Amino acid sequence: MTIGLHVLDPVVNWPECSMPGERPSIEVAMRLNPNYPSHYVMARGMAYFAKANFELAANEFRARLDQDPQAKELALFLASAYALLDHRKEARAALQLWKPELEISILPGRYNFRFRWSYEHRAVRERLFDGMYIAALPLEVTVPSLVETLQGHDPFKRLSAVKTLGLFGPMAEPAVPALIAALDDELEDVRKQAVLALAKIGPAAKDAIPALKATLHKGVLIGIYAEKAIKRITGD
Repeated sequence: MTIGLHVLDPVVNWPECSMPGERPSIEVAMRLNPNYPSHYVMARGMAYFAKANFELAANEFRARLDQDPQAKELALFLASAYALLDHRKEARAALQLWKPELEISILPGRYNFRFRWSYEHRAVRERLFDGMYIAALPLEVTVPSLVETLQGHDPFKRLSAVKTLGLFGPMAEPAVPALIAALDDELEDVRKQAVLALAKIGPAAKDAIPALKATLHKGVLIGIYAEKAIKRITGD
């Protein structure tokens, strides 16, 4: 287990951070130090987050923020968990707690995580930041509205829409048919982003596998993306 308890510790292996019934490093540290710092809560909350238990993660972050409003860094994690639970209003409000003086749309890009992530858990980091970016979106930007834009005539709006759909991961399942159609878009970047979005949707995008297999032979780079997407969808 490689979890460290100090913000300067080099590597964090989130899925192994003291879940109930597992090796209790964080739990023990919290019992030994009743005045434990907020990054202990970050570690425990991220253990839940890494296992896609966003509700328990949100509960951890919310409880600490209620106890200590100055632990504002946790608001970013809370915002991501809320966004991935599709609690968009709560996610947006949580994100604004971090730096209320700044425009909300730029906040996710301003955050630099204080830990170095182990390579095998880079997908957890990606999901964390995707949630933050969803939290920053205007509430009227939804999966259905993005699908409508993706099916429109403006290629640059289509590109923006397909990139944003990728943030939603499995929540973008209703967009699968539109994303399959986007694999034949005239714009190469739209095709590539459609592949990436389908990969993030995961097993729910299984209907896209035949179209992704056809994409394997439509260029070296997009073929590599398509191959990875198929593996992510099938779990191979």
